[in-house]
Amino acid sequence: PNPVEIAACDSVVWKNAHTQAHTSTGNGDKVWSTNNIAPNAESEPVRFEETGSFAYICALHPFMKGTVEVT
Repeated sequence: PNPVEIAACDSVVWKNAHTQAHTSTGNGDKVWSTNNIAPNAESEPVRFEETGSFAYICALHPFMKGTVEVT
């Protein structure tokens, strides 16, 4: 879903349902990178401790983007 909506101190795990590798890479105030997520694999958890709106992209496909909304 976009946006991903979570509570503060929760974590997000991205699952790649595509046939190509993807990443979730923070693109703004919070910086993170899941590294490459292989097809049908999951990322390591990314924890969000502070509230806010955090943009991210796929570093391999920068046109793919989303937001994590933390309340």
